[in-house]
Amino acid sequence: MSWLRKQGSFRLRRPAAILKNADPKTLLEAFREHCSQANALIQKWDLTINFAVRQDDVAAILNHLEQMVNYILEESAAKSFTGPPSTASTLSSMSSTPSPVPSLNSYAISPILDYILDNDVLEKILEWSLQTSEFTLRLLEEQLRIYEILTSNCSQRLLYQKGFLSPLQKLLSICQTECPEELERRLVALLNTLCVTLSQNSDLLQIFFNQKDDPPDFVVFSLLIPFVHREGCLGHQARDAILLCMCLAAKNHARMDELGRYMANHSTFCPVLATGLSGLYSVLPRKLGAQSEDWFRLTDEDIHEIPELASFLNSLEFCNAVTQVSHPLVRDQLLDYLLHGFLIPVMAPALYQSNTDEIVTTTVYLELFLRKVTEPRLVRVFLHFLMTTTCERRLLIDILMLRIGAHSKLSLVTISFFKTLVDFNCEEVMYELVFKYLLPCSHIMLAHRDRIRDVDTFCVTSQRLLSLTTSNQPGAGVKQSQSFNENLSSQISPNDQIQYLAYILDAKNGVRACRDACQVWSRSYDGSRNESQRKDNPVNNLHPNGNGDLKLLTEEREDSGIFVNDQRDFSADIGPFLTQILVRLEMLPINDVYTNLQLTSLVARLALYPQPLLRSFLLSQEIVFQPSIRSLYQILCTLRHKLDHMILQLGNSSALMQQAREFFAAREQHITQPSSLKSSVSKDKQVTVERPVPAQTQRRRSLGIFFRKFGVLQPIADNGGYRYIAKPPPERDVSSESSQNSAVHRNQMTAVLSMIVFDEFVKELAAISQEQALQQLLDEVPAE
Repeated sequence: MSWLRKQGSFRLRRPAAILKNADPKTLLEAFREHCSQANALIQKWDLTINFAVRQDDVAAILNHLEQMVNYILEESAAKSFTGPPSTASTLSSMSSTPSPVPSLNSYAISPILDYILDNDVLEKILEWSLQTSEFTLRLLEEQLRIYEILTSNCSQRLLYQKGFLSPLQKLLSICQTECPEELERRLVALLNTLCVTLSQNSDLLQIFFNQKDDPPDFVVFSLLIPFVHREGCLGHQARDAILLCMCLAAKNHARMDELGRYMANHSTFCPVLATGLSGLYSVLPRKLGAQSEDWFRLTDEDIHEIPELASFLNSLEFCNAVTQVSHPLVRDQLLDYLLHGFLIPVMAPALYQSNTDEIVTTTVYLELFLRKVTEPRLVRVFLHFLMTTTCERRLLIDILMLRIGAHSKLSLVTISFFKTLVDFNCEEVMYELVFKYLLPCSHIMLAHRDRIRDVDTFCVTSQRLLSLTTSNQPGAGVKQSQSFNENLSSQISPNDQIQYLAYILDAKNGVRACRDACQVWSRSYDGSRNESQRKDNPVNNLHPNGNGDLKLLTEEREDSGIFVNDQRDFSADIGPFLTQILVRLEMLPINDVYTNLQLTSLVARLALYPQPLLRSFLLSQEIVFQPSIRSLYQILCTLRHKLDHMILQLGNSSALMQQAREFFAAREQHITQPSSLKSSVSKDKQVTVERPVPAQTQRRRSLGIFFRKFGVLQPIADNGGYRYIAKPPPERDVSSESSQNSAVHRNQMTAVLSMIVFDEFVKELAAISQEQALQQLLDEVPAE
């Protein structure tokens, strides 16, 4: 059918004026006139079959068709048609003999439509179009438009009529064999209209879904599959139409069940969708270069600047929608294809490679995918992939845990990734990361294991945490005879009290939301003997070596310069995840400020979990751990001592603290402004991202409260950032400064920034501890 690739080029004649508000008889006569003139042109060309059809004749027929459609629309708008389907021209009728024009009082559908059906007008036009050689494509395009208009504007009973359905099916069959690009827009629009009609009247499915064929065929659905990954309006229309088909197949009906079986077993929809994701991922930029120091995740601005990423997300969100509404057979097959056709063969090797920049890019891609996916079953597939996939005998999740100890950028994006993972409140994830190591209670001294569920009635933990703030002497104790409110008033200033109340509000919302999400968990993780002796694993179908071999884990820590904590030993008592977090937290004085912000955010998020095992490990100060295990409070006390010592070594600590506060205030001000992202994709798919601050969605609200308490300050020049703060004041000659003095100044500013982050972090933990204690007390109050 190579003739489909040819297209004539000509100007259509201007259509004549339409008869507005005319009576049905006048409209019918005008329609018959145009139909007769078009038929005369067709017959004239048939008589001169040895000669090529003239362009003027084709243009005239197109103009007559345009007028005929206008009359149909005018008639449809003027009258609401009722009555049973025509017995003379339904699908059951085998006679093709044209019937005489019926009287105006005996129309089955409408005067004009009955005339079209009885005289096989659409069939004749299609047959003539296929013989016009170079003009066939243009004529077929016009007929697709006509069928779209008739389907969307006329009675659904029209689809039951043989004179309408037969040429429509032939036209769709032609497009199924070969569909040139010029026909795609009209074809998808028609298919979308048909799917809307089918969703409104599922009885019409018997017309287009042929179950008698072997294999069965649903031409409307199969024609849409090639457009599932298209961009623009074409792709959106196709995906919307497919979703309508999916909703139709998901209905609890015998015929619909057969449709679901067809989609799963006899169509190429699932493999096309999954393999298309792999193809779209393969063209994504492999490196995201020139990011600012505080960049750790992809934002909506980034997505708009990377067209390939936007295309991928469109398809991923479509997979999410299909999973929500599709037939169980289609859903299960699609999820299986996504796991074994995209995640395992494509994402896993991308996460396990040697190039650090590409690892960073892949990690931020995966974190973005997790944020965009909302359907629980699809989320579970991603989590199953993370928890069970192995790369060279190592679990993928274990490899990712080790990267928390990597150098700044890789560590930063990995911490952000785990923060997103923890935000799911998923029992299987938390079991694999935390609870399977804490359940034996081997990290707690034997005599203290029965205190895991104790309630911190007097908020001792909160008071001790607040004693670590800069407004108190290091290690200052709290008088037990005083009330908590008295201690709070004596420890922090009025401005800090307002700020602490804001932390309390955040903690209240966070703790309650997390508790609500964990209501469906299978275990309470309270450290009881019965729980520690249970053999069932809440993580289904995980790899048998899920606990991991410490020797294999440490093999990842090669002398490649990627990892910072190469000399640290993992403790099996609390697991690699908590160990890496705490080890990284111990490095808070030398971490860059952006890593510290994300790290403290992750620890605070873990502290929101209500399970006694985790809550007691992070917040309780009454439980004694094994000598090899350092509690979070011990680490915080050590950090406070280190930071105090570093601050005392500074000769100009007051000025540096003011600069640090201005840095945070300017950063907060920039966060609230739209981010200007400039990117360019090179031939090797490397994109350049210039962004002075993260987008508003990345803001951590609790620390943002602190940033705003200083009021409105002038933004720092050159978009103020960490490097700018580390520079000498503007009036000084930068070129005269030695590299050694610059390094010393950077270290000083790092210490000051770390002190501010630490100060706010302990306040946040204190608020969370206080809210956790309150919720425990409320749990013990008997319900009325």
